Amino acid sequence: MDSNEVLTSILGSLKQKYNHLNQIYDATRELEKTRFDDEVTFSTLLKLRQNSMDNIDKLDDDIKKSMQALSSSLREKINELLFPSGKTVTLDNPLQTNIFDTAKSNIQLLKRIIDADERFNEAVHKQHK
Repeated sequence: MDSNEVLTSILGSLKQKYNHLNQIYDATRELEKTRFDDEVTFSTLLKLRQNSMDNIDKLDDDIKKSMQALSSSLREKINELLFPSGKTVTLDNPLQTNIFDTAKSNIQLLKRIIDADERFNEAVHKQHK
């Protein structure tokens, strides 16, 4: 595989990851709305979240494997796009831009999931006091 094929594969995995993150977010929001005594719904939503998390773990592994096929300099650059440190990064082509934008969207959605999860946890703690 040449580097563009590898980058296209990484981008595809990032987009799939976004879809799974969105499923986790939706399930978390549904958990917030669910009555605490509705064990069937709770169980179903938690299983949905876990399945999505498992799929994300697999996608992350796929991305790591794909990156091994890149040159060390390109691998370092893509790593910076996936995990921005705040430093300015030069995007050399539209594919790198798409990877950066998709990774940024994933990070933003993950922050929303964390916020929703914290609200849900607070509600659970209040319910059990």
